[in-house]
Amino acid sequence: MMIATVAEQGAIAESLTPFLLVLSVSLGVAALPQVIGWLRQIPYTLLLVIVGLGLAFVEYDW
Repeated sequence: MMIATVAEQGAIAESLTPFLLVLSVSLGVAALPQVIGWLRQIPYTLLLVIVGLGLAFVEYDW
């Protein structure tokens, strides 16, 4: 029973890292137009698409 619990915790930890990365990038994109004035003219959804495309080309190894 204890082995299953440790395995489940490892799976949660592996899933949590990409989730926190996506969450922090999304919050950063949401906060960026508030800091930089000229970004307020660009719709929020377009900024998310641009950042998402940029992240698609970044290679990472979990």
